[in-house]
Amino acid sequence: MRNQTATVIPLTFTLLSAISVFGVIDLVVDLRQGVSRFHLISEIAILMLSLGSIYWLGSVWSRAWTVAVSATDLVDRHRLGLAENIESQLRAWGPTKAESCVAILLLKGMSHQEIANRCNRSERTIRQHAVAVYLKSGLAGRAELAAFFIEDLLPPGDSHDAQTQRLASDARSQSTPSLGRKAA
Repeated sequence: MRNQTATVIPLTFTLLSAISVFGVIDLVVDLRQGVSRFHLISEIAILMLSLGSIYWLGSVWSRAWTVAVSATDLVDRHRLGLAENIESQLRAWGPTKAESCVAILLLKGMSHQEIANRCNRSERTIRQHAVAVYLKSGLAGRAELAAFFIEDLLPPGDSHDAQTQRLASDARSQSTPSLGRKAA
């Protein structure tokens, strides 16, 4: 939808601009040829309509651009705030620099093997760093580590609980029996 709007608005703006330019040219030619008043008035009306549409479209486009830039800035500020909160919490737990790096990469969804390749370490070393982070944080594993930081981003209270229950119910109703077993 966003890409379609990004294409339609400039095309419409260009089309209206072309109509206006050709309308002015036609109006000048018609004035020299001495056409009827009705013809001139109708062409002036079309010209004014297209110029008004260009102005309106330009103002809408400008407001949309301002909103998009503002939203992007807001998302960037929230992302930075989340990163700062994660780093602060990691410092509070007291992991080494290597363990903190592993924790961040785990939060980004990387596997132990991917982290090992990226950090030029063995997968076993990465697993040991991950276990150290879990022990220092008091969390049971990768899922709890991610949930620790994501929980505050979710809606509070009952709306979250109801949404979670609805999603779980939907997932159960869509699941299919595995390994060819018949559902009870």
